[in-house]
Amino acid sequence: MPSYSTRPSMRSQFDMQVDFLTEQARAGIDALRRLTELNLHLARQLKDDAVRSARAMLSGAQMALTRNVGQSHAVRDTHHTPE
Repeated sequence: MPSYSTRPSMRSQFDMQVDFLTEQARAGIDALRRLTELNLHLARQLKDDAVRSARAMLSGAQMALTRNVGQSHAVRDTHHTPE
């Protein structure tokens, strides 16, 4: 049975197929690497947005509580009858 390495035409065709598959594998790995980088970027951005939103909500809640406490003192002072 003849070996592929002894027939030059078969050897060059085999080498071309190996080169093609190697390039396909590299392209797939590069695509996965870029997809992973995009996913990490998106996750970081979502985390940062969530932290900013939470801080804004807490700040707004704190201002509302401060305003309500000030108003309740004012209402209490107007309903206070001197003895």
